[in-house]
Order: sequence, then structure tokens, then C-alpha cells
Amino acid sequence: EPVFNRISRLLDYDEDHIIALGKDGFVKFRKDDFDAVAIFSNPGSSYADNVIVTKNSDIWYISESKDDCHIITLGGRLREINRYSLGKDVHVTGICEDVSQVVWLATDKGLICFDSRSGSRIPTPGALKDLGKNGKIHFAIPFWSNSILFGVQGEGLLSYNVITGNIDRIVKEQTLEGNKYVCFVDKGNNIWLSDGKSEPKTYMGRRPY
Repeated sequence: EPVFNRISRLLDYDEDHIIALGKDGFVKFRKDDFDAVAIFSNPGSSYADNVIVTKNSDIWYISESKDDCHIITLGGRLREINRYSLGKDVHVTGICEDVSQVVWLATDKGLICFDSRSGSRIPTPGALKDLGKNGKIHFAIPFWSNSILFGVQGEGLLSYNVITGNIDRIVKEQTLEGNKYVCFVDKGNNIWLSDGKSEPKTYMGRRPY
């Protein structure tokens, strides 16, 4: 059996399995006995910062190198089923999927969208086409039931409703002027935000911003 050391991340795949990102690739384990049932060997992929499990139970992750940046899709058996080149000058800062099964990529070139069912690239909504042009998009995270939370340098926290197309700036005192932020939204839609230098700040999900 292969040994996967330096596990950098665990993904909750479904009620019976987890995905471990090890030093040489991805491993799918059963939760009850921790037996490996599938392996995707790809040295370096374990350090992918941007990886999600979609509603189709596919794994989408970003692979960046000096020559190109790809978004790669793996099926449930951890076999590559799609690969899309984003270009060598693109750097991805965040990835998430919304309720309509659109995968959102936050990049230093703006937002890029894909249909997670077909794997094809789709147009970015007109209201968001200029997002990131005046400042880096730090992250993109599911927020509430129908929304995505974007963190944009100089603009702050923006909530975009994928159903209505409305954009609201929330936590108006927070402008995200720094170079890097880490954000987490918990089950209560509370926002946990850190610049990696100071204590995290918490913004209550039901607060009237």
C-alpha cells in the first residue's frame, strides 16, 4: 500500500468517505475503517490551496505552475474527467460553488465561472464583470442560502445574491486594504476574518449591517 505523508488537508466527501490530500496526491478513505478505496497520484497536488467537493460529488482543484494554471476535475473514483487551462498569468485566490451549481473562481484577473454539471466555462454575471479590477479579490465563500461572500481589496466584504443578482456591501468599516486575508463562514453565517497578523475578527451573521 502507498504511504501518504504530510497530509495537508481533509475534505468531507460524503457520509461514508473523506478525501485526504497527501504529499503525492489525493486518497479516498472509508470513514468506518479508514481503508483507501481510490487514489489519484499527482505529486504537488496535495498543496492545492483551492479545492472543493461539488454537489455532483466531483472534486475541483487548482493546479498552478510557472507555465500554466489549470482547473482540474476528478470524479468519485478519483479519475481526471476534465482539465481547463486558465493561462499562465492567472493566479487563483478562491473557489466555491453556489446553490445553482456554478463554480466561482476568484483570480487576480477577476471572476471566472463554470457550470459544475457540464464542466464548461460560462459568462460572468454582468454586475460582477468589473469585480477585482481596482483591487485583489481575496476570497469567494458561500454565504447564506443563495449568496456568495466576496472579499475585495479596497472595497471590503460584498454579498452577491445569485438568484436576484443584488450586491450588498456589508461590514462597512472593513475595507480589506491589506494584501492577504483568510475568511471562514460558519453554520450560523458568522464571518471570521483574519489578516494573518492579528487576532481574527468576528462579524455576527444575523447582525443588521
